Amino acid sequence: MPALHKGSSNYLIAKVFNTITAFGMFRPNDRVLVGVSGGPDSVALLHVLDAMGDRLPLNLAVAHLNHGLRGEASDRDESFARNLAGKMGAPFFCEQTDVYAMAAQGFSLEEAGRRARYGFFHRIADLHGFEKIALGHHADDNAESVLMYLLRGSGILGLSGISPVRNPRIVRPLIRLHRKDILRYLSENRLNWVSDASNEDVGFVRNRIRRQLIPQLQKQYNPQIIHALNRLSDLARAEETWLVSITTPLLKAATVREEICRMELCVRILRTHPVGALRRILRQAVERIKGDLRRISLAHADAAVKLVYGDNDRAGLDLPDRIRIQRNQDRLIISKEESCPRIRRSGPAPSGFCYTIDSDTRSLFIEPIGAYLILTRLENSGFQMIQNSGNSVAFMDCDCVRFPLRVRNPMPGDRFVPLGMKGRQKLKKYLINRKVPRPLRSRCPVLLSQDQIIWIGGHQIDDSVKVTSKTRHVLKIELLLA
Repeated sequence: MPALHKGSSNYLIAKVFNTITAFGMFRPNDRVLVGVSGGPDSVALLHVLDAMGDRLPLNLAVAHLNHGLRGEASDRDESFARNLAGKMGAPFFCEQTDVYAMAAQGFSLEEAGRRARYGFFHRIADLHGFEKIALGHHADDNAESVLMYLLRGSGILGLSGISPVRNPRIVRPLIRLHRKDILRYLSENRLNWVSDASNEDVGFVRNRIRRQLIPQLQKQYNPQIIHALNRLSDLARAEETWLVSITTPLLKAATVREEICRMELCVRILRTHPVGALRRILRQAVERIKGDLRRISLAHADAAVKLVYGDNDRAGLDLPDRIRIQRNQDRLIISKEESCPRIRRSGPAPSGFCYTIDSDTRSLFIEPIGAYLILTRLENSGFQMIQNSGNSVAFMDCDCVRFPLRVRNPMPGDRFVPLGMKGRQKLKKYLINRKVPRPLRSRCPVLLSQDQIIWIGGHQIDDSVKVTSKTRHVLKIELLLA
């Protein structure tokens, strides 16, 4: 009988098999698309799934997305994954994408890469009939994610970390293994893999957590911090599952009508719930329409709660990814728009307004124009690639912004330096050149730092606050139009 002592290859394979069984990840002869970057985790995953074929036969294929971020190194990784698939007799699927172009649409480089990867995996799985998509996330990855969300002030959902099974197409068989176990397995079996130099770059917050914060926590506070964070993740995931089971019937009771990309909820019923429950109900409804909750923050949820409890029965919000929440008397309509929402064109010109934004402000409602400003502080994880983040979102270098800020209506003589330009330009001329109708010009919120304009809300930032390769912290500001 093969040795099963802790640390051996057979022990690791048995542990992965137990994880697969515990979460019901596969059925015999499932068609499984394995995401292989060429790094140690994905290489180990492919070999382990192949090695357990006598107990759990699977039809494996390899998928590799070339992000094109590292030039020749990216092409090297693609060649490695292609050759590995060939050696194992597995079908190989590959695409190249322009992640920089996606980042320019208002995403961080990491988020753009993640969206490109998952979109590619799901597209290949749909086209070729794969029941499952297997990814190489492990316990150390999960601990890093939990710690990252904890530092961001996340709720229970964020603290639940990386789910072993999601959708339920996405599965992560290595989620109970540690990085050191995977590296030992590769060494024992003399398996080659390729390294990604970007994993060493501490300019990325995850890398700093992995290479600086966790080692410090292990040394000075808790040697078993990774185990503790994974235990927290398990507890939070169980709590989240329980809470969803409670709010699901509440959402159903409040639902008047549900169609593809659209839900209508009864405001009268929603108002019977306390804020904590209502926030969860609305987030769950948004997830039903959007497909996920990425980029939906607590500030977004709270803004939606104010729509329900507020006196204005004709108000609305534009959320990320073309999600629209509209209050229509006793109905709350959540929908996904076909195109990005534009600045409201109706209504009288607002009277003069001026609000102060302190350093701890997270959201601000500008009543005269019916809009929210949502402020979020982020680490600079590839934001240097963003030159223009679009109409409703602005990214700024935090070190170039001085609080308190002021947001007010446009005034005669306003000037600023549009991003990428050198000379100052009159705001009025800027808006005229962009064919902004006269009634809308007075509705543009103007954001100032120490009496200097840094953003024309819904249009352009000032060049002085642009994000560069030297930026350490980023201020993200969203304009949500009611």
